[in-house]
Amino acid sequence: MIHALFAVAALATGAPPDPYQIFARARAYWDAQRYPRFIDYDTVVDVHSAKGERVERYVSAYDSSSGTTWIDPVSDYELAHPATGRGVNIGFGNGDSKQHLPAPDIDFIGVPMLAPNYSFTIGRFVATASEESLSDADIVNQVRDAFHDPNPRPSVAPTSTTLPEIGSVVAYKHDYNIGYAGEETVDGTEAYHLTLRPFRVDGRYRLRDVWVEKGSYATVRARTALNFVDGPGTQVPWTIDFADVGGARYIAQEAADGTYAYARVKYDRVDIRFENIRPRMGILPYDPIPVSAFLVLTEPAP
Repeated sequence: MIHALFAVAALATGAPPDPYQIFARARAYWDAQRYPRFIDYDTVVDVHSAKGERVERYVSAYDSSSGTTWIDPVSDYELAHPATGRGVNIGFGNGDSKQHLPAPDIDFIGVPMLAPNYSFTIGRFVATASEESLSDADIVNQVRDAFHDPNPRPSVAPTSTTLPEIGSVVAYKHDYNIGYAGEETVDGTEAYHLTLRPFRVDGRYRLRDVWVEKGSYATVRARTALNFVDGPGTQVPWTIDFADVGGARYIAQEAADGTYAYARVKYDRVDIRFENIRPRMGILPYDPIPVSAFLVLTEPAP
């Protein structure tokens, strides 16, 4: 296999491994994952503020064939702590008549409608038959093409022997520059550390660091410049840890790397975990409460 040969060759020559080759193998690992058609899990939001630590859980489900996520937007914390107080005053007409609406339920950071197998654009969710048959060299070329990055040794077509060649110019459009930062140990796992630097500040290009396990090329950890499509999480970098559950790769935890402010509360720590992941028998449940009434945290499209 090419991925084994390049590591041996790099060791023999003393040259660092090719970061694009490592990233290509990490993508191939994600594309090879197979998940149950329907998955049940608990989305756990763990926060810490001046009031101390609080935890809430949301019943969640996922359709791995269509990428559809379902969540009950009322957490166990909200059920145990129903809204109290007079609520919000709403005036009608000239303001002489008022109606007191119930106070809103409590979501620490918004409703987290998140998939437990999200790869943060490293993988492509579903591999087609043609992609499964690609060689290692084809995969590397796809990664270079996806990130608009050149081969460090671009080939130049031979020129006519009748005219002298005085030089060549190779131009590329860059999205990421993928670098190799060395080998590190992440929670006891030896991993390659890759750095990704975008040439444009854009929510689509939010990966900054990726740690890939040596040997298996499974993604161990990733660091992103932002996490969600909208809401306060878009301004906070996150660190994501991955783990195997039932023979497939899932997110173990997402941790905000900075202060997180939402609904006039500042959290010095925010963790999102996926727990109790298991196959579901049947179809996704129907959402009994319209999630459009809440701030829903969703991930950017891959």
